[in-house]
Amino acid sequence: MFNITAPEDGFPTDGYDLFDAEFFGYRPSEAEGIDPQQRLFLEVAWEALEDAGYDPARYRGLIGVFAGSSTDHYLHEQVLRNPAAMARIGVFQANYSNQLDHLAPRVSYKLNLSGPGVAVQSACSTSLVA
Repeated sequence: MFNITAPEDGFPTDGYDLFDAEFFGYRPSEAEGIDPQQRLFLEVAWEALEDAGYDPARYRGLIGVFAGSSTDHYLHEQVLRNPAAMARIGVFQANYSNQLDHLAPRVSYKLNLSGPGVAVQSACSTSLVA
């Protein structure tokens, strides 16, 4: 799907390029610019709702997301160094799409959740605080 090479940082990369952009309402070039970790988080959040049997459109309560992530290297190591990718994505979109603060709000927006979408960044205690 994407023409960006797999990361060389030792992290698992199987399927990093198989994100279903259309399913989540992204243009392929827009999705290409998003860190694979953030794409995967969106997919996992959707799967969690699906497995739990919650339909955000019909659920009467609030469904929220509190999440944080580590510094992303994808933007600097893969996207910005790839002239062809930058031509498709654009500098603004590439930078905007990889902000750590967008992780939780992106999930809330893309999955139409009605509860809070809060990005939590607290160094080593992010998961505990979230």
